[in-house]
Amino acid sequence: MYYSLIKIGLTNIRLQINSLNILFKLLVVCFTTLILIPKILSSQENQKYSLKIPKGNFYVFWGYNRSAYAKSTIHVKGDNYDYTLYDMPASDMPEKVTVQNYLNPHYITVPQFNARIGFYITNKYVVSAGWDHMKYKTQNGATVQITGTIDQTASERYAGTYDHETITVYHDSLVKIEHSDGLNLIQLNCERHDLWWNNPKENLGLETILGAGINFPMPWTNATVFGEKNDDRPHFTGVGFSIFGGIKFLFFKRFFIQGLLQTGYLYMPGIVITPKGGEERASQNIGYFQGMVVLGYSFRLFKYQ
Repeated sequence: MYYSLIKIGLTNIRLQINSLNILFKLLVVCFTTLILIPKILSSQENQKYSLKIPKGNFYVFWGYNRSAYAKSTIHVKGDNYDYTLYDMPASDMPEKVTVQNYLNPHYITVPQFNARIGFYITNKYVVSAGWDHMKYKTQNGATVQITGTIDQTASERYAGTYDHETITVYHDSLVKIEHSDGLNLIQLNCERHDLWWNNPKENLGLETILGAGINFPMPWTNATVFGEKNDDRPHFTGVGFSIFGGIKFLFFKRFFIQGLLQTGYLYMPGIVITPKGGEERASQNIGYFQGMVVLGYSFRLFKYQ
């Protein structure tokens, strides 16, 4: 009986993961389709395309990032424990650079990626929506301060009342907060693009970008609390903001390579840390810094005055 229940549970998890993998691949297909659509436009419209007059154009990009995090205060609360860890260090989790990890379409969403689509409402200003897929992992063996209480029914090893005592945080026995399937940020941005240089044929150009946005965190958290793992599922919680700036090199008129630096702050009050159905939650505020390199394409779908 227990074996059957476990088997059913594993099957459900696989189905959820497969569904999300399908969603990721559909997003990739959508971006690819948007790139191909302009090729069917009339040659007359193509002749009108100008780097100096991008109003009405769309752009899409895809790329990868590295990120760094400020130390964070983490509050962990359940029925028989309620404690806070101060100044917890963390790092990102980059994939090894291989052809398999970064060029194989089946694995394209595994590394820390960035995807975005934007629309030029004027020749300088853009509204955009995007998905930043960062990764976050608390440092195993970090020495931090703790306050709060832990009941003996939660952990005999850590039972007690704490008032800014020093404690070593081990992932397998105290707590691990790991947004390893994504510290995902759904973004809505406003951007300013300034073209500083282009060649006479307008098939090469150089732009600067400045922008700001609101972020909706969707962490997909692999947490362990007192040795108990959660079931690793995505969950929207909180809100954040970001500012960014970078340089865009345009080539062949429509293609571009862009480097962006972004910093932001996230408020996440309801991080899932136990299996589905549990009410236990963690909360934390995260300050982050992110650098990304992306490849993109600009196009026009319709006339825009």
